[in-house]
Formats: sequence, C-alpha cells, structure tokens
Amino acid sequence: MCGAAASNSGSVYTESHPHPSILAAGSTFPTAGSSAQLVASWWFTSRHGGYSAGMFASNNLGDHVGDQPQAVAANRAQLADLVGVSTHRLHFMDQVHGTRIAVVDEHTPVRPVADALAKRRMSPHPLDRTDGMISDTLNVGLAVQVADCMPLLFADVDHQLIGCAHAGRVGAVHGIAADMVHALYARGATPQSLHVFIGPHAQGCCYEVPAAMQEDCNQQLPGCATSTDANTPGLDLAQGIRQQLAHLGVEQVHTIGDCTICGENLFSYRRQSRTGRQAGVIVLSHPAGTQPSE
Repeated sequence: MCGAAASNSGSVYTESHPHPSILAAGSTFPTAGSSAQLVASWWFTSRHGGYSAGMFASNNLGDHVGDQPQAVAANRAQLADLVGVSTHRLHFMDQVHGTRIAVVDEHTPVRPVADALAKRRMSPHPLDRTDGMISDTLNVGLAVQVADCMPLLFADVDHQLIGCAHAGRVGAVHGIAADMVHALYARGATPQSLHVFIGPHAQGCCYEVPAAMQEDCNQQLPGCATSTDANTPGLDLAQGIRQQLAHLGVEQVHTIGDCTICGENLFSYRRQSRTGRQAGVIVLSHPAGTQPSE
C-alpha cells in the first residue's frame, strides 16, 4: 500500500488520534523567532466511526453522493466537535473541479446539508462552485471533501493564514495548488513559513490512466507521470504538485496517509464508484491554555 506521513520535526507535529473517524492529525506552529502565538491544527478523516449506512458506511461527509442528509449532518457535527469548532463555523465547499478560491471569515455562512433537489432550490452561496478557501479568522474550520482527489491543506501560522483546496486531476493540471499559493502570498504568506499538507488520495501505485492522458497531464503538470504497480501508465499528482510548489519557493510539503484506491480505511470513487467522501480540515487558533496577548 502506498503512503507516507509527515515527521515530527521543526514546526510540524503529527500524532495518532483515538477516534476511528480520524485517520491522521497534527499541528503546525510558528517558526523559530516568530512572535505569533497561534497554532494551525489539521485532520484527515477515515471512512469509519460515523453514522451513514450501506455504501456510505460510515463516516461520509459528502451531501452530494446520495446519502441521507441526516446522516451527513450527524457526521459533520461529530467532525466539528472533534476539531473544536461550532457546526456553524465548519465550512464545506460546492466543489466542481475548478480553480475558484473564496475568502472565509466570521461572516461567511455555512452551506447547509441538503439533498440534490433541495440544493437546486437554494439561493446562491459564497462557497458555490468553489475549490479553494483561505482564511485569517480564528476558530473557523476549512474542509475539503474527496474520494480519490487530493485534499490540500495550507498553513502559514507566522502570518495568521490557513487554506484548503480540492485538487483532482483536472484541478491539479489547471493550477489550483499554485493559485492557492499565489493567493496566500498576496495576503502576506512567505515561502519560508508556508506549509502544505497533501492528504490521502489516488496515488501512483494504483492511479492508472490512458497513455495519452498521462502525456497530456505531464505536459501541464511536469513530474506527475509514473508507472503503476501493474506497470501501466499512471499519475503521481502529488509529485507533480511538489515540483510545482518548489518552483514557487515552497519546500515544506508534507504527504499524509495512504492511497485511497488500495487503502481499506478510505472511500474511493475508483474502487467503488458510488461511495462516500472523507475530508481534510484545518483550523487556526490560539494554543490550548493560552490567551491572546493584549
């Protein structure tokens, strides 16, 4: 099984989590010499420990896949509790494999959980047709939901910035990761203090594609072409993202978790077609037991 994990070094700390719905968790701290008194905490969820049934069992966080809205709402409420934010401050996007990035603050409303029919009747929302979020607001959760696509989390604690992005094949080759970095730089982030976390996704061991698609993707995202374990044309999107971010000066890129296709603890669209969604979540806050300075 493919997979990797960030090491406990420098300003990044990873840890196991006792709840079965959390696959991996960790924290990012200010760099040495920084006056920031903040921490960015992040989590990647598993498919276990939730309230959904059948093909969505059991911790499905996606309300667009046909699951019961009540079960999805219960799973999201549990996640909000585990990451320490209100359900009214845990934000999910209407992801469309695009490159639109939204800025989230304390006034941004949460998109309600609803079935497909109800969604068509909803008024326009700030997170409609959005695949990236950025925030400098404390105690707000930014969540990206995936089955095989890459969940990307961003943290620059020194400059009070976090973000998340949905990077599947289409979004990755169209530059969602680079667009996120440019947007964070525009708000004060620096290459030296910016961390990027790549969560569980379809990895090169299993992500088989036609040779023509592989060539096209590699032209747009150099470094992503690979061979699968079956010695067929494949994609390693994370490697392409790492190379792309390195060109932008971002060297602190961490890969967390296993391949979704061969990882039994994760949902996979490629493996199961109709299935649930796991998520990556990031929250910026003051460290436990501390108070903001006057």
